Amino acid sequence: SIASICTSGGSTTLTVTNPASTFSSTSLGLPSALSTATSGAGTTNFGLVFDVLSPFLLHQVTIYPVSATSASGTVTIDVINASGVVQFTKTVSVVGSPVGSPSPVNVILDFNLLPGTNYKIRPGVISGVTGLLFEPSASAPGGNYGYPFTIPGIVSILTSTLTAAPTNTVRNDLYYYFYNWQVQTVAAAAYLWTPGNQTTTAVTVSPTASTTYIVTCTFPTGCSSSTSVPVVYSPIPNPSISAGGPTTICPSSSVSLDAGSGYVNYSWSDGSNIVSTIQTFNASPAATTTYTVTVDNGASCTKTVVQVVTVVNLPSPNVTSATSTTFCDGGSVILDAGAGYASYNWSAGAGVLGTSRTLNVTTAGTYTVTITLNGCSATSNGTLVTVNPVPPTAIVTPSGPITLCSDGSNSPLTLTSNISGAGAGSTLVWNQDGSPVSATVSVSAGDVDLFANGGLFGYNFTVTDGINGCTKTSNTVTVNEVPCSGPTLYVKMFIEGYYSGGGIMDNSSFGPSGFPPLGGCLFHDGLSAYPADADYVILSAMDATSHNLVEAQTGILKTDGNINVTFTNAVSKTLPYFIRIQHRNSIETWSSVATVLGATTALVPYNFSALASKAYGSNMVDIGDIYGEPTGTVWAIFSGDLTDEQYGLGGIVGLQDGIVASGDYGDMETATYFTYLGYVPADITGDGIVDSGDYGLTETNLYFTRVVQKP
Repeated sequence: SIASICTSGGSTTLTVTNPASTFSSTSLGLPSALSTATSGAGTTNFGLVFDVLSPFLLHQVTIYPVSATSASGTVTIDVINASGVVQFTKTVSVVGSPVGSPSPVNVILDFNLLPGTNYKIRPGVISGVTGLLFEPSASAPGGNYGYPFTIPGIVSILTSTLTAAPTNTVRNDLYYYFYNWQVQTVAAAAYLWTPGNQTTTAVTVSPTASTTYIVTCTFPTGCSSSTSVPVVYSPIPNPSISAGGPTTICPSSSVSLDAGSGYVNYSWSDGSNIVSTIQTFNASPAATTTYTVTVDNGASCTKTVVQVVTVVNLPSPNVTSATSTTFCDGGSVILDAGAGYASYNWSAGAGVLGTSRTLNVTTAGTYTVTITLNGCSATSNGTLVTVNPVPPTAIVTPSGPITLCSDGSNSPLTLTSNISGAGAGSTLVWNQDGSPVSATVSVSAGDVDLFANGGLFGYNFTVTDGINGCTKTSNTVTVNEVPCSGPTLYVKMFIEGYYSGGGIMDNSSFGPSGFPPLGGCLFHDGLSAYPADADYVILSAMDATSHNLVEAQTGILKTDGNINVTFTNAVSKTLPYFIRIQHRNSIETWSSVATVLGATTALVPYNFSALASKAYGSNMVDIGDIYGEPTGTVWAIFSGDLTDEQYGLGGIVGLQDGIVASGDYGDMETATYFTYLGYVPADITGDGIVDSGDYGLTETNLYFTRVVQKP
């Protein structure tokens, strides 16, 4: 064949495609068992040690199975490496023969052995026969059976051994089991290339003129043969295609392709057919096509180059919308022409409505979009948008004031809907409960809508057109539920255990030593975010004549002793009431006289702390005296009533019975023993821990039998 170099300074590779080689088979080791051979049954560690110098195939070995009764069995032959790892193994069936008349068994192994040292061939398992013949030490000529047995450069049987790898103790006076090794090798022929004197089967040549190369093959036998191959040096420049315009075109358009001058022959192909044989070709494909031009210089060299002409078959855009294109007046739909175009022009018959990918449509019409890409354009099918009318304005009219008293005194309030003009079949839904109801709805204080929303709720309704389902929502009437007419009671008071001096209840055992306390009980126990919050107190308005409860309200007592609560209009602003104080671990305390609650103010509260006589029976303690303040200037209600004593010693904590008695003392002992922490009734000092301070105060008030006093 002829090779060509078509590029200046180029090269080509010449390869012998059918390299020659010779095959040889050689015997190794003792060719057969000697007359002095005897039977042995050693396995695993017993065998021949050998080195592999170059790869070879151990095709076959000969063994002599021993059995006085010609028994059948199996022998497993292993080759292990220097680490004792099995590399090859084969199990063969054998029939034994007597030692005196041994019968050889040729075992085909075909083990492909790679270079390495300290290999061992051994019987891994001998089963069913007595053993295998081997050459004993007593018969070794001069103590050596002829080791090493060698095929130069291939393999060397070094010795026998009966110890484990890698030690493999040398025993040249033994020969174990494996006779007449058949070693097969392959020898390659030698090659010589001229010019260049290279000796490989493949050579890369870079002549600067046409040259004939000769390769000579010499076999290991000395025989040789030659062949030649001409290499023609005929450089040709690489062609390039110049386009006369964009190579991305619209359907029915074309572009001129020029392969350049200086070549003898031109051949343009579209992949299926030759479409031109001149330098310049006018391409007008119907679909994207790869054009290949092949040029030559009139000799054996050719060059090719390709050019892709892309045809943009621009389909009409598919206009989509996430919502319906039929909607009610006041609604809209977004039309989407899809991504990937260079420009967009939306129209509904005349003029451009938008130039973005999407168009927000609020009016009826048929909408189209024209898109462009790579100079090509396409227009979508028309998208019909239908806009249905909505019902006329819906109105809610209240029957009276929309502020309701929480006591129900001005309930119910009637809300009336007006849907005149909505048309036949129209329906309405009051949005406070989501179900169709009559044209009116009645609202009273305490209704679930008001209760669930803190006393403030907006009522409206939605009317639905009976023809196209369009809706209109009415105005919203917000109803507010508030306490009405009741007075606000202002009280100043101190709790005996909480008082810390200076007109403040601000104790906390958890405050750092030497620093002011952390704040009121509710604050430092984590029940309030406000340091001034001392504790919850119940203030009750008690009938001035029957002394029965009229109404009770819970407020937060501040650390400065101030508290206020607002009653409903069940409590009169102008009539007098006894004031009752209840606290979770204090003696219930009553005002000494009935008082008009509405007459109290933040600046002029009912001040229990000013005089003992402010409490019924003067049932308070001079707490200021304990903290070094002038005697009789600061008074507090007694602490220590924890338990309902009627249940016996250790009664129910929190069910107070109006007396500091043994039940309270017993519960205090338990709480002190276990050092209760946090917001617990036994913490009568309000410092967040039940300790000796709480215990001592309870013990004192038990001693004096502090008890509620009331009219």
